[in-house]
Amino acid sequence: MTILLVANEDVDFIDSISDTSNTYIGNSIYSRSGIKTANRCVSAYFTPSTTLWLSYFSVQSVFTEMPNVLFRCTTSSSMIGVGYSALLNDETTTGLALFNGNDDDGFFLMGGEESNSLGSAGTVNRIDLYVYRYGLSNSSIIGYVNGYQRIYYSGNLVYGDGGSIDQIMINLFGTHQVFGFVVATEDTRNMYVKTLAPNAAGSFSGWTGSYTDINELPINNTTSIHTEVPDVNFQCNLTGMPGSGSYDIQAVTVAYQGIKGTDGIRMKHGFATNGQTVLSSPIDQFSFYSSTNQVYTVNPATGVAFTPSDINNLQLAFQSIA
Repeated sequence: MTILLVANEDVDFIDSISDTSNTYIGNSIYSRSGIKTANRCVSAYFTPSTTLWLSYFSVQSVFTEMPNVLFRCTTSSSMIGVGYSALLNDETTTGLALFNGNDDDGFFLMGGEESNSLGSAGTVNRIDLYVYRYGLSNSSIIGYVNGYQRIYYSGNLVYGDGGSIDQIMINLFGTHQVFGFVVATEDTRNMYVKTLAPNAAGSFSGWTGSYTDINELPINNTTSIHTEVPDVNFQCNLTGMPGSGSYDIQAVTVAYQGIKGTDGIRMKHGFATNGQTVLSSPIDQFSFYSSTNQVYTVNPATGVAFTPSDINNLQLAFQSIA
């Protein structure tokens, strides 16, 4: 299995903001907040593929609407996704809609009785979408809501110049919220995302600022950790595994937003756990805030899957470099 993207909070979508107004978001142990885009689109990118699974949680705003989440191919501007028809420019039809194409064509609708399973405002729904052979002939799409198949399509998904899926696009309005995104090349229906948030000082504190400057909700770019000196380390402790249950850890993602300073200092990111530190190659930040999201499917320090002990002892790590 290849996990292409893990995205859970506003740090993963540069234009989004957190919504912490409802305590049910993320069922407490998984996410600190819902992703909210304040009436605009946000995106996250990953390695292109033609066959993918997408899983996420969606919070009902009102009974007749559902957040619009799309897989997109940037080379052909074509896309496919799940949303309510009212959000997909088809005001005459209600129901759970599957959208495909680069125009407002290709709706595959479930009737209103099927859409009743989405529940009333405030209901948290699990959405799983399987896309097979996107941009090719003999394609298929299967959509699940809360574990039940609600959408099926078989045919051709060839648009424009073709190309592979390499982007998630989220289009939210009003009080819609989403969280817990996983994109992978194999079945994601039993996968969940948990945010490990900074919660204490770590082994090194050479940068200006502390963990309290990078754990706020929503993200506040007026507070940060930073340094103008090369070869300086910063680490902070993180919240650990959920308090109960047994879990197989499929991946760990390091996610943050960063900006380039005036001194030309680059940085490495990574983590420390059980006495070993793993850092990335040097990163040149842009002159504006941008998101970094790197997925580790094995612990680079051991070469095997992460263990609960690895997670419970995990520290977020940064190092400055000339």
